[in-house]
Amino acid sequence: MKKFVLLGLIEVILTGCGDNKVTNEYLVGNWDCNEEKYESKYNSKFKEYEDYYLESGEQFKHPYKIVDGF
Repeated sequence: MKKFVLLGLIEVILTGCGDNKVTNEYLVGNWDCNEEKYESKYNSKFKEYEDYYLESGEQFKHPYKIVDGF
């Protein structure tokens, strides 16, 4: 009997609630995003790439809304 109760408890813990409503609600809002482009050059003498550097970067806000349940 104890094994069945323990097995049932483990199943509940591993499966979770299965409701994605909480996840979607956490995503709603304005997000501060960074877009960064890095570049590195290939050194043919040593046959390896040089250290990478930040070529360009941009910061922007992106809104996330739930429309029709999605």
